[in-house]
Amino acid sequence: MQKCKVCGGACVSIGNGQFQCECCGNVFSETECAQTGRAIGKVKKTSDNGADVFERNKYGTLEITCQSGSSVWSGSGYIISDSGYAVTNAHVAAEESGKPCKNIFVRINGQTVSAEVVALADDKAGSGNGVDLALIKLKQMPEGAKKLDFENFDNVRTGEPVFVIGNSLGDGTCITSGIVSDRLRVLNGKTLLMTDCAINGGNSGGPIFNKKGLVIGTICSSRIHQDGSATEGMNYAIPSDIVQKFINEQLPNFSFTSGAFELPTERDIKCPKCGYTKAKYNIRTGQSFCAKCGWKGETKALAPCPNCNSWKTVVRNGIFYCEECGFEG
Repeated sequence: MQKCKVCGGACVSIGNGQFQCECCGNVFSETECAQTGRAIGKVKKTSDNGADVFERNKYGTLEITCQSGSSVWSGSGYIISDSGYAVTNAHVAAEESGKPCKNIFVRINGQTVSAEVVALADDKAGSGNGVDLALIKLKQMPEGAKKLDFENFDNVRTGEPVFVIGNSLGDGTCITSGIVSDRLRVLNGKTLLMTDCAINGGNSGGPIFNKKGLVIGTICSSRIHQDGSATEGMNYAIPSDIVQKFINEQLPNFSFTSGAFELPTERDIKCPKCGYTKAKYNIRTGQSFCAKCGWKGETKALAPCPNCNSWKTVVRNGIFYCEECGFEG
């Protein structure tokens, strides 16, 4: 049996006196292919990385369609919890006015479900820190859907191979590949991950993965010329540590579980009336209650008012209330 002189892997004949290594893919002539005596390691084919990343994450990546009046637009996103929370771009989940889109539909594993905006982080919506991110909540988890896992961004290196999965041009889920062109590129005052992966309209809000299949960022834009055309091979993503910070700001009770997030039902808080440290806050209803003194509280809501779109909203005893227009629901 012929062995690869580079990695020691097994070589197979491809005709014309040439052999190709099954491990690293290098091609040699019969005379070049030597018996090196090196152990044949279990080396994964580079070409398989993208296929593995796609198979692992295709049921966690969302095809998003939004509609406002006669306007319809597409985007991508990805699931971060078993309870149906997902991340996308604010410019995908918001209308042109900056208000949350009320008609959002996501497709995954051949199933379509509706979703609602939980939070927008861009300045245009007046509710965040200028990051082009949005948190949405699926009405239900489609069968077979799964949450995706994050990579620690400190482990990301310039030059490493990466993959983008998303709803390119709104035509359905596909995968493209490239490298990290610049781990930290400052653009218009924002620190972004730069990549040469091919992206198009519809990829916005989708995940970018390392070769382990872990999310290292959220696709947000291409570099645009003054004439409106995109610069080839210069695309940007919001780093995973910034994405995680945004999620924790909006859902402070999320906790990491194997690189992903899960939402507990309730947590302990300090009662503002008697100081009891074991008062309870129910995350799902927004109701706070102290068993010691009977205090009932309210909390800031995580969604805008459906009537006036104001973010001056609270939850009182499990009831959503808007301080701007008085809406209750």
